[in-house]
Parts: sequence; C-alpha cells; structure tokens
Amino acid sequence: MNLDKLNQFLTLLANLGVIAGIVFLAMEVQQNTSMMEAQTRDAMTDKLINWQLSLGTDLYTSQTYVTGNAGELLDNSAQANSYLMLISSNLRIWENEWYQYSKGLYEEDEFIPRINRWKGVMQGEGTGYRRIWCLRKDSFSTDFQSVIDSWVQDIGGCE
Repeated sequence: MNLDKLNQFLTLLANLGVIAGIVFLAMEVQQNTSMMEAQTRDAMTDKLINWQLSLGTDLYTSQTYVTGNAGELLDNSAQANSYLMLISSNLRIWENEWYQYSKGLYEEDEFIPRINRWKGVMQGEGTGYRRIWCLRKDSFSTDFQSVIDSWVQDIGGCE
C-alpha cells in the first residue's frame, strides 16, 4: 500500500513538473516573440533613417529627389535613373511597413498617419511617385499593390 501511494505521489510530482515546464516554455516563447518584434521595428526604423539621411547628407541625391518632387522634367538621364532608384527604394520601405502592419507589428493609431501621408504623396501633383509606381508596381506584393492602386485609381490611374 505504501508503495502504491509513493507511486501516485511521484506521478503527481512528475505531472506538476511537466505543467511547470510547459508554463515556462510558453513564457519563453512570449518573451522571444516580443524581442523579435522589437528588433524588427528597430530594423525598419533604421532603414527609414538611412533613407532620410541619404536625402539630407548627399547633395546629388537630395537635388534629384527635390527636382523629381517639384515635377520638373528630368532631362539628365543619370538624374532620372537616380530618381527612379530613390523612389523605388522608398516604395519598398512602404511595402515592408505595410507588411509589418498587416502582421500586427504596428498599432492602427500609429500607422494611420503613415497611410495618410503615403496617400497624399501618391495623389499629389507632380510628385513622380505615381509615375514610378505605375512603372514598377508589378514588382510589389499583390496586397500592397491593391492598396496603392486604389489611391492611384481615385485620381485617374496609371496613364
């Protein structure tokens, strides 16, 4: 009889140990998920800062960006190519941020201002963004395409 009670006690202890292990593992997974989300946000912010620094610290890049945004004709093919690459990289940053938002990495109240800004840029007069979007949109995810295309369609679509 004592052996039977000892066996039941040890089984109970083993089961409690398994439950404690599962709880500990769940806590570790949650902690790891939070850390990965923080690292992802940091990496996205770093990319955006680097893009903005390239505009602010390189005279050629900033002139290319401003000239393209002003809607002036880009008669210099090197400058036109630079503008194409510059805006394409910015659109890729947007796509990454959209993806992270759709995965829940951004809260809606902090992401809505970004969306409003993007929409304003895509619908603005003479920005060049819309023209480059129409040239390059097939290289972006279909989910992101549908968002940007809806804004472009509101003002007449791709020409």
